[in-house]
Amino acid sequence: MALTLHQLHVFETVSRCLSISKASKELHVSQPSVFQQVKFFEQYCGVKLYKKLGRGLELTHEGMSLRIDVLEILHRVDKLRQKIGSTASIPYTTLLTIGRTHGISLSNLVRVVAVFKRTHPLVQLSVRTERSFQIERLVLKSQVEIGLVTDPSESPSLLIESYRKKPVVAFCASSYPLAKKRCLTLADLAQVPLIVRRGSLGTRQYLNQLQEKGLKLNNFMEYESAEEVKIATMKALGVGIAFRGHIEPELHTADIKILKISGLRSVSAQSFIIFQRDRPLSANAQDFLRELKRLH
Repeated sequence: MALTLHQLHVFETVSRCLSISKASKELHVSQPSVFQQVKFFEQYCGVKLYKKLGRGLELTHEGMSLRIDVLEILHRVDKLRQKIGSTASIPYTTLLTIGRTHGISLSNLVRVVAVFKRTHPLVQLSVRTERSFQIERLVLKSQVEIGLVTDPSESPSLLIESYRKKPVVAFCASSYPLAKKRCLTLADLAQVPLIVRRGSLGTRQYLNQLQEKGLKLNNFMEYESAEEVKIATMKALGVGIAFRGHIEPELHTADIKILKISGLRSVSAQSFIIFQRDRPLSANAQDFLRELKRLH
């Protein structure tokens, strides 16, 4: 595998800062990513470039020698940029990591990613899917730059912005017997299993309303992800409850039908964008954030 300008730039930054964490902040790249690039560069060169010194690093003799060569290469690249023109750029691959909870519609996020990649083809995009508190932890550790969550905390270290209001719906497979009814009653729901995602805030709000209306919630099938809820529902195992965004593709193909329940008000849950308060977003993250807001 050939070296990239980005890897040379990472090596130069780490060798100057002599700290993975400091280099991570300067590069706006997660610490694990910087560490991986450093290890790859050492393996590529076949020599040890760093050794630990307390909490920091120290360049080996080979590392100091290589740093001189890399600085010369980067200097020549900068001169070439200036010669081509100040508006021109010589691109190199960078990494942008986005985090999402299971409650965030994957189909909408994929749409945002597709638009972003058309204008940023050299950005390596990674999407982490975890629970809200885990995404927050990854953001605070700089392992994720932008997080999309449904149940944020009030951490003073995070900036939190509203993202989308997502309707929660009851649905079933088009082949399911209840799909033929225009409007269901609570008695209808009481006869079938409800398929839900464990720990979902939106689902919990929907179920609370069912309980308020007198429905006994004792016929459940619980899954860890919205995708599992959808698959089980499409197999006609019962009535699913999830955010509408999770089932949009199947609504278009008429494989799934949203059910109208008599006497129930609409339920929706807010989702949020989170990022570190004291760490500016990288240029790529800012561009991704603009597309998120534009295509929400």
